[in-house]
Amino acid sequence: DGDGDGDGDGDGDPGDAVPRVRLSFFTPAGEVDLCGHATVAAMGHLLSTRRVAMSRDGEVVVVTKAGDMRVRLDGPRVTMEQAAPTFGEGVPAADIATALRVDAADVVAEPPPCVVSTGLRDIMVRLAPAALAACEPDMRALAALSERFDAVGLHAFAVADADTDAAAGGAGSGGEGGGKE
Repeated sequence: DGDGDGDGDGDGDPGDAVPRVRLSFFTPAGEVDLCGHATVAAMGHLLSTRRVAMSRDGEVVVVTKAGDMRVRLDGPRVTMEQAAPTFGEGVPAADIATALRVDAADVVAEPPPCVVSTGLRDIMVRLAPAALAACEPDMRALAALSERFDAVGLHAFAVADADTDAAAGGAGSGGEGGGKE
């Protein structure tokens, strides 16, 4: 906008500038480009305790190895803007079943299991609700599968239908899902 305050509105008011904070993320295996849950948690803490400045709109730009993302604090709610997902190669249901110790028939075909990234490659897989509740991952097989597909890990999820939710004593999820990481 040319006014030098970095906010894009053209008014020149430095109070409108969006501060930038760099975050890094580490696992036992090394540094990863992005961790959304850790970003939301860290920025929620830093912003709510006023250890980091934010713009008048409650925003801060978080700089990561995966790129810059806007994080917003609105009362107790923290939201994070992410890159659009990229969908990579498919992952065979039999390999997922082995890693999660479930029956291959419990790996739901739609959407097809595949590598997905918004900054960090993960294997995304939909399971039948009962299989998600009962799965007991083989961590060695899961690590090998993740390495084979150059992914950080696997995110399994289920979508409950009204019959499944009612049998479990729920209030009717309307398509909401649960997940294990």
